[in-house]
Amino acid sequence: MHYRTRPLSHGQLGLWLHHQKRQTGSEYNLPVELRIKPPFDIAALRCALQSLIDRHEMLRTTFHQEGEHVVQRIHETGSLSFHLVQLPNADEAAFHQSIAAEARSPFDLEHGPVFRAHLFIRSATEEILLLNFHHIISDAYSIRTFLQEFGSLYQAFCGDTDMPAPTTAAPYEDFVAWQERLLAGNDGERMLAYWRGQFVDPEPDLDLPTDRSRGALATHTGAVVSLDVERSLVTRLEQLAHKEKVTLSTVLLAAYYVLLYRYGDQDDLTLYVPRLGRPAGNFSGTFGYFVTLGALRRDLSGNPVFLDHLQRVRQLMRCARSHEYFPLPLLLEKLKLPPAPYSNSLAQAVFNFTPEAVSSLGFTPSDVDLSGLPAQVRFCETDTWIDLDFRILARKESLRLDVVYKADLWDASTIERLAKHYHLLLEAIADKPARRIGDYSLLTPEEEHQLLHDFNETAAPFPSDICLHNMIEAQAAAWPDNIAVSCPSEALSYAELDQRANRLAHHLISKGVRLGDVVGVLVERSCDLIVGFLAVLKAGAVYLPLDPRLPPQRLLFILRDAGATALISKSELREQTFKDALSGRNIEGANRCAVVFLDKDRTEIALHEVTHPHCPAGSSDLAYVIYTSGSTGQPKGVMVEHRSACNMAEDLKRTYQLGAHSRVLQFASCGFDASLFDFMLAFSSGGQLCLAPPSASLPGAELVEFMRRERITAAGLTPTAWTSLPSTNLPDLTMIKSGGEPLPASLIERWGEKRRIFNSYGPTEATVYCIRTEVRADGRKPPIGRPASNTKAYILDRYGNPAPIGAIGELYIGGVGIARGYMNRDELTRQVFRANPFDAEPESKLYKTGDRARYRSDGTIEFVGRKDRQIKIRGMRVELAEIEQRLMEHEAVKTCCVTLIDGPEDNASLTAYVVRRPESLEDTDELQSFLRAALPGYMVPSQFLFLPQLPTNRSGKIDRRALPEPRRNASALKAATFPTGRLQTEVADIWKDVLKLDSVGVEDSFFDVGGHSLAVVQVQARIQDRLGIDCKILDLFEHPTIRTLAAHLAAIPAAPRPAQDLNKPIGLAASQNEPNQDRNAVAIIGMAGRFPGAENVDQFWTNLVDGIESITDLDEQTLREAGVDPDTFGKPNYVRREAVISGIDLFDAAFFGISPKEAAWMDPQQRILLETAYQALDHAGYGSRETARSESVFLPA
Repeated sequence: MHYRTRPLSHGQLGLWLHHQKRQTGSEYNLPVELRIKPPFDIAALRCALQSLIDRHEMLRTTFHQEGEHVVQRIHETGSLSFHLVQLPNADEAAFHQSIAAEARSPFDLEHGPVFRAHLFIRSATEEILLLNFHHIISDAYSIRTFLQEFGSLYQAFCGDTDMPAPTTAAPYEDFVAWQERLLAGNDGERMLAYWRGQFVDPEPDLDLPTDRSRGALATHTGAVVSLDVERSLVTRLEQLAHKEKVTLSTVLLAAYYVLLYRYGDQDDLTLYVPRLGRPAGNFSGTFGYFVTLGALRRDLSGNPVFLDHLQRVRQLMRCARSHEYFPLPLLLEKLKLPPAPYSNSLAQAVFNFTPEAVSSLGFTPSDVDLSGLPAQVRFCETDTWIDLDFRILARKESLRLDVVYKADLWDASTIERLAKHYHLLLEAIADKPARRIGDYSLLTPEEEHQLLHDFNETAAPFPSDICLHNMIEAQAAAWPDNIAVSCPSEALSYAELDQRANRLAHHLISKGVRLGDVVGVLVERSCDLIVGFLAVLKAGAVYLPLDPRLPPQRLLFILRDAGATALISKSELREQTFKDALSGRNIEGANRCAVVFLDKDRTEIALHEVTHPHCPAGSSDLAYVIYTSGSTGQPKGVMVEHRSACNMAEDLKRTYQLGAHSRVLQFASCGFDASLFDFMLAFSSGGQLCLAPPSASLPGAELVEFMRRERITAAGLTPTAWTSLPSTNLPDLTMIKSGGEPLPASLIERWGEKRRIFNSYGPTEATVYCIRTEVRADGRKPPIGRPASNTKAYILDRYGNPAPIGAIGELYIGGVGIARGYMNRDELTRQVFRANPFDAEPESKLYKTGDRARYRSDGTIEFVGRKDRQIKIRGMRVELAEIEQRLMEHEAVKTCCVTLIDGPEDNASLTAYVVRRPESLEDTDELQSFLRAALPGYMVPSQFLFLPQLPTNRSGKIDRRALPEPRRNASALKAATFPTGRLQTEVADIWKDVLKLDSVGVEDSFFDVGGHSLAVVQVQARIQDRLGIDCKILDLFEHPTIRTLAAHLAAIPAAPRPAQDLNKPIGLAASQNEPNQDRNAVAIIGMAGRFPGAENVDQFWTNLVDGIESITDLDEQTLREAGVDPDTFGKPNYVRREAVISGIDLFDAAFFGISPKEAAWMDPQQRILLETAYQALDHAGYGSRETARSESVFLPA
């Protein structure tokens, strides 16, 4: 044996585990380029490098898993890995590209080497020595030591100086032993208690906006943007540091916190800050991995003065310094944080300040003296382990800022802008350190002008002196014979629509309706709905749409709150809708309003003139009121004026450019302003509005068939609806509008072929929509667009400052489209409709949307999310507080909390967490029924979880992140909670042994039941030992439940077992040698099928058990009616039976990478085969995992 085995430090173990998950990555490579002026003496170079390997044992160390432990083997001798790379014909770009490729080349920690050298030679005057270390055996301070010793040794072997004496530093294994003693003692407990106290409440991830979303296919490719901070500014910052008795590093870190706080609109920030990590003693010359990362958490809420913030950062740094020796990987295990698939736990950004005395290594060449040898050194770019790393190198002449970032997430221009804004912030802090952190501007005057004015140049002509109905009347004059609106029962031309609306308007006026009166329209989706809408406007009144599907209590509240003076409806519909809600009263008495019945009063209405009534309304009068969900427990009415609606209609015409032959789908409920989008999209162009029938009120096959039959050319739906529609050929559909929810890029790819797709955004308070754009598939998150005509959009931080391009802020809307306010809610109106400080017009207002957004560099706006607890469910606006208020009114509810739970395939649902009053029962049905009586169905939670109390944070507020995650289909999972089958049972036994559990369920996540990174190693070793299966550590991260892991292991062939394993009683090692074992047996781990009368195997089995017949016998009469030739009946091989598989027309072509046209031509059997094959793989645990190897599905003939 030519090595000795030693344990790893906790830092090394963390790097080793990361390496197991990404063995092809280079994020922990430390490559250094070194140049000297004369050509290298290659013989002396080899000798110097070999001597360094002989002197420093970590350079000849490898890393291995031995059973349940990971160890380092320190070899007695180690050979230099040195390569001479001659590139005489390479141009400069190719030369440096070769160096960069080697810098990113991964290491093999088990077989070594963990240090290698390459000498790249392009000419006699251009040579670069690349020294590449793995971080597990080195850090920046160690490399500094290495370079100084290299200078001495190289000169000695060249014969220029004497040979330096060997180092007397302590070996690295002494540090490992010191660390274990520290952690086992009182100091270790004290340090752990401090760090745990910092993270009692789990802090949110860094909410820094990215140019691209995170994903499983991230490459971790690192890139660098550099910036110099001039000496004059550094001097001023040093003077500030001296005055405040802090270090320059503390000032720069405090500014970094402010930058991220302002960019991400986030109070609670955690940053990693490296420390040397070398304990006192003889470790200063030891080569090895010592550096530690402190997770420094800072709360910047309350807009503190920078000087106060600076002192708190100073205190944070002092505490971190006194607790720096507690290793971060061990802290992460102790905190038991859930694994973050695509980002680091705890922090996603680093601040690394390096004084020149510690290291002069940066990403630009730096002149150094290596023990008398003049040289230039620099770090090479590699992959990066962290999202954002601010590295500041303090030099005599300036500060050098190197921003290392993940190129998967950001464009270089974005990071350049971030670095410049950091520089601007440092200047502002040096000028006025006593300001509040929210008062510093991050913008140049040019940037501010661009955001406030250039991006808002939207002035466009529109009919500002007329009313909305006048625009429709103009279309009736231009296209009198064109069909204006159609429904299954009738169709009206523009002339007919205008005349019927005129008669109804005259009738309303005769009933006493006057200017500004609110008139409710309670009509199903039909031509009568459109007639009622137009008639109300023609009468000078205010249109109040009422969806008959809303609960009666809600409808009555809306009528009362709006002060409606009249109601348009039908007698039967009115009775069906309100039922017993009036309790013996009639609606006229209950609301003091006249009721016009379109059926009973038809004859009376028909007697009125068809001429236009005199309408006293002007452009500044109200056109409509629409009620939206309200946080106070009741809906609130948004009042919109005619000029706002006319501007919207004109922008529709200009943006979408539809013609008089367009056919527009009307799908949205009349209770939402999206219905007005449909109305005016058709009417502004003289096109036809096609009202979807009740059978097509949901996005499914019936709606698609309606769209095909009616030859719809333009349709506006929510992304949820577009996702739900079956993929099919709609040749006439040429324009698609998406709104109400974030638009996934996948929908553009699915629906965008030969179609124009528009994304739009707008709250009801901004007249249907206010931002829009045409989008195309480019792999990026689609923006919501640019401000519409005569609209201004401002993205402001919480202090009212314009947020820089790329930074997150709150979206404010101004311009013609802003609503008048909320009906009967003056205080709320004042809160959210404010004076526009950026407009000289005194009447100009801004609407505070509550939505978070950011500007992209091209001027388009990206929606980020909500600031408050308002959400969207399938495009419908919901205030969670309204649901909670209603739920609290139930006698059995003591307190509650409602959240939106994201589900697979964007299937989000509401979950209510309820604390019951004593003596009450856990009755979900009762609570759901109670809510349905007052709330729309989409606002009723689908799941109720009863808790003894709601979790709270340190401030006493409900800690929503600590709420237990509900189990979907919990009733179906209960039967399969415990392991079944041999492999699941054995894996469960291993989990219980390692984690010291009494029981474990097959759907429990390993990390949720106490698993951590070291336990992963133990489980992997025992699976290999007991089951004889070559399981990778990465497999355990990818398959964290017993069900998915067992399914994965079942597909891995067992490795041959050595003879000593024959006596093992557990697992495959014992069973492999049983004489009767069938080695050709096939384990069925997943199954799927489609059958007549059954959509899956389970339903088919149930049908068999219950004796349900799915094949129908057909008599001759039925066959004749179906068109079967009677001569066929007598043929002996003709079977008079029918079996139908449902849903053969429903096929998600885009999911399988098939165009809609190809899907239409495919045999239905082939489509079903593709679907069931995928379902079988998914059932087996392979449906969503990308794998390089092939998986097989058996298909019975």
